[in-house]
Amino acid sequence: MKLIRRSIPSVLFSAPFLFFILVLIALASFLLANSGFEGLLSTHLFTSPQGLLVLVIGPFALFVLLGLLLYSVVSHALHTAQATRFGHKLFVTMAVLIACASIPSGIIVSRFATTVIGSWFDREVSRSLSYAAEMADLYTAERIRDIEKVASRFFNGLAIANNRSRPADWMSDIRLIDAYAASCQVYAIEGDGFLPVVEYGDSSLFYPRSALDRVRDGFFVWQEDESVFRYGKTVHYSNSVYVCVYTSLIPSSFHDKSRLIQDARIKGDVIRILEPFLPFLGVWVYFLFCFPSVVMTIILAYYLSVGLSAPVASAAEAATRLEQGTPSLRPIVTGNDEVAGLCNSLNRLCDAADGSKKKDKKAVIRL
Repeated sequence: MKLIRRSIPSVLFSAPFLFFILVLIALASFLLANSGFEGLLSTHLFTSPQGLLVLVIGPFALFVLLGLLLYSVVSHALHTAQATRFGHKLFVTMAVLIACASIPSGIIVSRFATTVIGSWFDREVSRSLSYAAEMADLYTAERIRDIEKVASRFFNGLAIANNRSRPADWMSDIRLIDAYAASCQVYAIEGDGFLPVVEYGDSSLFYPRSALDRVRDGFFVWQEDESVFRYGKTVHYSNSVYVCVYTSLIPSSFHDKSRLIQDARIKGDVIRILEPFLPFLGVWVYFLFCFPSVVMTIILAYYLSVGLSAPVASAAEAATRLEQGTPSLRPIVTGNDEVAGLCNSLNRLCDAADGSKKKDKKAVIRL
């Protein structure tokens, strides 16, 4: 550690550099808190490598680096003989004041955030989100039943044969079952082609004839289109084969809203699972987002306390030398405060003592 300490440039122990590190740590903590609160409510945060990095590895590595920086500052002060008992008392006083100012306020704010989370994501909200998800599922199931009723009534051999002999627009009857009916298509397979039998509804939503060979019985998806339900059926009747496709509209943005409900429900479930740990969430938030800045402030306080105590240590040593009869030490005067006045007074006393000692020597020589 001594070799490491000696290899570190002295500029790293200067007040501007330490203050710059404090600003960087505070900014990093702010950005982490600003982007990490949404992840805090994510189900993947506690099980993914990213969550492990945010919750464990990142804070632990930061605390280790701050501990090494504190050791370096203290070691440099001891190595250069700048550390004094008065400086240590001053540092302890500043550290206690920092702790008294930051820890209670940080915990109070964190506790307020915890209370807000606990009151908002309570059981009633979780139940409401669950009911909303169930209603969306019920709506989808009801639409599916309506489409299956339409297919059962119209996509059968007898209905198709009657329509071929006496053509009639099915859409008015279909919309009595499914209000969102968009199109109805029936094609007879003849040779290698498809002969249109029924083409009713919105032609812009027709299933293309070129893709009829990919129609499957039941619900199917074509080109990932989320704006419609598509139902296919192959009918065999009287030596004929028919390919039927029914298209029903889905209300706009239904899937987006359904996904939002599901995401909110998942977040509500996460809060419900974390509910026993909510009383400790404030302390954890404090140590994760606020404590690094407090530690860096304590490091800066140690450096400043050592610097403030250095003139007092010089004045004390000069007074000790003067008491011992060797007034050769002169404390360096910096500033114009009370400590600087004390150093000036000691310098004058040392000058007076040194002048009287020279006069005594001249008197001895004359004798």
